[in-house]
Amino acid sequence: MRVILKTLPSDVVVNHIVIDHVGGSCGLVLVHSVALGKALGAPQIGDSPGVANIKLSSSTDSAESYSATNIQTAYVIDEEGNPTSSC
Repeated sequence: MRVILKTLPSDVVVNHIVIDHVGGSCGLVLVHSVALGKALGAPQIGDSPGVANIKLSSSTDSAESYSATNIQTAYVIDEEGNPTSSC
């Protein structure tokens, strides 16, 4: 996780972490950053609050799975994740 956070602006704050088991399993990390808000606040993106969701997965195919000791992919999504929906 530290490696992933190093790629984001230095003012990133982790708001919460959820392990989602709906439709597979994945880790969801909600972050906030003023710098992200400035970068993503353009009308084409529209994320001026600077909220992003990082989806962590241990699989590299379409079958979602999550293991904290085997993260293979991390997707940054410019919106808050919904842990009640499928990974």
